[in-house]
Amino acid sequence: LPVPAYPAPAKQARITGTVVVDIVVNESGKVESAKPLSGPKMLHQAAMDAALRAKFAPTVKGGATLATLLLPKELD
Repeated sequence: LPVPAYPAPAKQARITGTVVVDIVVNESGKVESAKPLSGPKMLHQAAMDAALRAKFAPTVKGGATLATLLLPKELD
């Protein structure tokens, strides 16, 4: 996964932690949405932005390409 950009205010405040992000991946492997579920609020946007830049291999089942919901993905 892409590395999140560390927000300057969070760095100054010495905030660290893991953000759990719920992502929805479409049939082509592109992340369509990302929603933070937990973790330091000051890191949520950076984690969402990194998740939205991620690219996955499409899921194929029985010859059909499927949209996939991945729960959860940790970014820290």
